[in-house]
Amino acid sequence: MKKLNLKLLIGAIILMAFASEAFAQQEIQHTQYLYNKSVFNPAYAGSRDVLSTSLIYRNQWVKMEGAPVTASVSAHSPLRKANMALGFSYVYDKLGLTKTNSFNVQYAYHIPVEKNKLSLGLQTGIRSYSNQLTQVELIDQNDPAFQEDVSGNWTPSFGLGAYYYSNTYFIGLSMPNILATKLDYRDEGISKRQNHIYAMAGYVFELSPSVKFRPSILVKQTTNAPLQADVNLSFYLMNTLWLGFGLRTSDSFNFMLMYQINPALRLGYSYDLSTSQYKKAISGSHEFMIGYELNFESDNIVSPRLF
Repeated sequence: MKKLNLKLLIGAIILMAFASEAFAQQEIQHTQYLYNKSVFNPAYAGSRDVLSTSLIYRNQWVKMEGAPVTASVSAHSPLRKANMALGFSYVYDKLGLTKTNSFNVQYAYHIPVEKNKLSLGLQTGIRSYSNQLTQVELIDQNDPAFQEDVSGNWTPSFGLGAYYYSNTYFIGLSMPNILATKLDYRDEGISKRQNHIYAMAGYVFELSPSVKFRPSILVKQTTNAPLQADVNLSFYLMNTLWLGFGLRTSDSFNFMLMYQINPALRLGYSYDLSTSQYKKAISGSHEFMIGYELNFESDNIVSPRLF
C-alpha cells in the first residue's frame, strides 16, 4: 500500500474523475492552438508562406499539485520555388510524476486548387515516456510496482494530415500519431498511446476596415473517450489586437488576448476558467504564446494570414 501526499492524492482523484473511460485524451491541449497548428496537423507546415516559429507554455489547474505543465515549440517554412514545406516540433508534457518528450519532423506538399491550396502532410519522430515511481512515499517499501522508475522508453511516432486553406478560411483533418505504442515497456500492453483524430476549421469575416471576426473550432476524438470541442470567437482590432473567448466542452470557458507588436512578432495569453464541479480545487489555467515570422523572399517581414 502506498502513502501519498494528501494534495497529490486529491489531485489524482480529480484527474481520474475527468476521464469517462480507462483511456482519456493523452495528447496535449492548447487554448491558443491557432498559433501552433503544426503540432496537431503536419499539413499546416508552410501554409503561412514565411518562416514561422511559435512557442507556447501552458500551466494547467494552477492550484493542484502535480497538475499538467506543457510546452511546445514549432518552426516551419515553405521551400523556395517549390510546393513543399518542412517543419519541426518539440513538445514537453508533465503530469504528476510522468513526463513525455516528443520530437517530430514534418513534410507538407501544397497543391494549388483555383485560388486556394490543399496541403497534404506527413510527420515522423520519436517520443520518450518516463514515470518517477520511486519518488512515491510507500508504507510497504518492498512493493514491486514502485521499485523502478520508468525511463528511457523511446518509441517511434508517425502521423498524417490534410489542410485546405485560403486567405480567409481553413479546414483541417489529422491524426498526429497512428502508432499505438506501449507507454510502459514493463507491462503486457495494457497501457498504450491511443490514436487521436483532430478536425479544425475557421473563417475570417471583415466587419469593417479596422475590425475582423474569426470563429473557429477544433474537435478532438480518441478511443474510449468522449468527443471534445474547442469553439472560439475572436475579434481582430486595428490590425494589432486579437480579443477572444471560447468554450471547451465539459471543461472550461476560455479568454484570449494576442498583441501584434510588429509585423513579425506577436505575444499571446489565455486563461481557462474551469466549468467542472471541481473548479474550486483546480482553479484556472494560464497559457502564454510568443511567435516570430520572417519572409526571406522580401525586404519586409510580413504576416500574410490571420490564422
